Amino acid sequence: MLTPTAYWVAMSIYVSAALIAVGLAHRWWFTVLSTPVARVISALLLAWLVTPAQPAAGADTLAPALVIAVFNTLFGDGWASARQAVVLLGLSSGVAVLLAIASSWLPLKSRRIRVAANDPVDK
Repeated sequence: MLTPTAYWVAMSIYVSAALIAVGLAHRWWFTVLSTPVARVISALLLAWLVTPAQPAAGADTLAPALVIAVFNTLFGDGWASARQAVVLLGLSSGVAVLLAIASSWLPLKSRRIRVAANDPVDK
């Protein structure tokens, strides 16, 4: 069994890896999609990877809800043991989609530096 410190370090590394992976996928793979669609897909991926759930009733630790849903359905007691994780995944997916849609309505300034057409270019 892991010590509490090792558990929190492992969960922090997992969440950091998920954030980096979704950020890189958003930056490199989803650029061909429109911005709102790319945001929704990235938000869904992040919600599916990072949503925590208890592996069993009364467990002291958390694990990714997607892993719990798959393993409890296939190798555990079936739907009865996976229901909590699936409900949490559904709720987090809904919140992620709502936040992604809301973020596409926010007027964000472009981060690119715009150069006027008549500005001289240094060589």
